[in-house]
Amino acid sequence: MGGIGNPTGGRGPDYPYFITTEPVIVKKIVLPKGTKLTYEEQLFKKGQQDRIMNEKKLTNIELPKGKTSTGKSWG
Repeated sequence: MGGIGNPTGGRGPDYPYFITTEPVIVKKIVLPKGTKLTYEEQLFKKGQQDRIMNEKKLTNIELPKGKTSTGKSWG
């Protein structure tokens, strides 16, 4: 019953996100394959994206279970 009184029916906005298909460096952090990158709400972009988006719009980084980041790039 989480959606009672909520005009969206309990669901939040469908923020654009990208799941990495290989290790990638984002904001000077090495992220493993399978990391979910969530971005600010954008007019024509919703749900899963087929390409990584601009770092400036990034709002959340979710690492895959059991994975860690090295914390820095080794160049």
